[in-house]
Amino acid sequence: MAHRIRTGLSRRGSIGVAVVLALVLAAPSLMTGYQLDDWLHHLKLSGEAAVMGAETSSSAMFRLADGEPPHTRQLVESGFLPWWTLDTVRVSFWRPITVLTHVLDHTLWPDSYFMMHLHSLVWFGAAVALAGLMYRRLLAPAWAAGLAALLFAIDDGHAMPAGWLASRTATIALFWGLLALWAHMRWREQGRNEWLTLSVFSLVLSLLAKEEGVSTCAYLFAYAVFLDPGRLVSRALSLLPYAVTVLVWRLLYQGFGHGVAGSASCSDPVSSPAQFALHALHRAPVLFLGQWALPPSDLHLALPGGGQWLLWAAGLLLLLVLAVVFVPMARYDARIRFWAVGMGLSLLPACAVLPSDRLLMWPGIGACGLLAQYLHARAERREMWSRASAARAIAPLLTFVLVTVHLVLAPLLLPMRMLAFATLGDIIEESVVTAPLPDDAENKTVIFVNAPNVYFTSYFPVIRQTLGLPVPGRIRTLSANAPLPGPHDIARVNEKTLRVTPRGGFSWYLVRDNVHPFAPGDTVDLGDITVEITSVTRQGRPKEVEYRFDTSVDDPRYVWLVYKASQGQFAPFLPPPLGQVFTTDPYL
Repeated sequence: MAHRIRTGLSRRGSIGVAVVLALVLAAPSLMTGYQLDDWLHHLKLSGEAAVMGAETSSSAMFRLADGEPPHTRQLVESGFLPWWTLDTVRVSFWRPITVLTHVLDHTLWPDSYFMMHLHSLVWFGAAVALAGLMYRRLLAPAWAAGLAALLFAIDDGHAMPAGWLASRTATIALFWGLLALWAHMRWREQGRNEWLTLSVFSLVLSLLAKEEGVSTCAYLFAYAVFLDPGRLVSRALSLLPYAVTVLVWRLLYQGFGHGVAGSASCSDPVSSPAQFALHALHRAPVLFLGQWALPPSDLHLALPGGGQWLLWAAGLLLLLVLAVVFVPMARYDARIRFWAVGMGLSLLPACAVLPSDRLLMWPGIGACGLLAQYLHARAERREMWSRASAARAIAPLLTFVLVTVHLVLAPLLLPMRMLAFATLGDIIEESVVTAPLPDDAENKTVIFVNAPNVYFTSYFPVIRQTLGLPVPGRIRTLSANAPLPGPHDIARVNEKTLRVTPRGGFSWYLVRDNVHPFAPGDTVDLGDITVEITSVTRQGRPKEVEYRFDTSVDDPRYVWLVYKASQGQFAPFLPPPLGQVFTTDPYL
């Protein structure tokens, strides 16, 4: 049986098998529709995003906020962004190549989710095929290369890049980045400048598909250091065209007003190096754990502080365990060093945003190469094991765990994670569609007492506009935005004032950073409501807030909604009488 498996993996057709397997496992995405950001992207591509004060051009498809206070306030007043949003927050990404693919979708098949997802799967399959070709060039024997391609194809961390339209950016950037690396190797081996031209051009397209394209340079650097056959000076100079390319891209990126600033969840390594360094220290072990083992790094956001540090510690421990195994191997094999350094450096760009397995396609290239070489060494009982007693001691258990996670569980989890994400989107859509709104909702202000997360409220007008349903004139949210929403108390202070006290305080993870804390007495003017922070946490986050309406809270212009966890939908709500307190459902 082992001989037959190795023979099958050794054949060149094994790359095609890996591609087919990847597409089969990702096929459930064809039955899903829009999820989260897809709704907003649809409105921007259709020129209808003005419903929540956002830009309507396709070029603004990946721009949440541009850093201009008047524009930010418009988004806050419409209710798309929460009231605690920093006026100068900027979350804007320059991804014109990916935008073009979505424009193509909306031109050729604007009403077919199936075709849009099929388009995404084409990019996913192409990226897997190129990864297989890369492994063929760099791994020996051939069956180890086939195994690496298989491991990459069935990695369950690819669920969102393959199955979420808005995350198509990752597979497109990976495809062009791998093509750049492949052409670079041909250039260095053959010395033909047309390969260099193709490599630089592909790197440009990768960068313009998604910022993760910069991870291409991690593997270009690792190749120059460990595998390039040229002299030292020649190897160093071979990286110069790519350094110039990245520098020009970065200058244009910033010159066009793109980038991240004022966000607690995103950081820019160039404009905010200190913040990025802290994020990298905190997030890299979590991402490493998500790549090599379980649980997925996405869990990080849903855990309280203590749980997040447990994930961090588990990731660090796993890193030490793998180092015990791979360091002895790296002494004898430059390819091990190539995969390890490429993987490690490509983890850094992923640390710029909140941990999620959808960011691990580039680190996965190196990880699958390393794992394939490790399993090959175990199968062949290579000499290096006899000189590393610690590695020999932990190898049996480690092999069992890695095989179970990457060859048994991964292909089962890939479609399951894809469907789970789609289910979350369906729950949000259902709550929006079934919300009890009056016929004249366009003239009303909808006030959400609570919601499971910010997507239920921010995307409320977006989804209704896309589906052709009446859109409220304004959206207001009283509750805190938290990944793990808890109960909060709502007290009636007087006819026009409500006091809201979330247990754990208000938290933000996207539109305001910790450099801009609140203080007691700070106010935010929403036009019809004035928000006053009466108490803050030690971190400067609101702990207790009073909402002062310009008229009675019982005014018929307001439509009050509360989320009922037991029903999975919004229901009508009446503000509590004077002097009484209402506590929201703790089981959201």
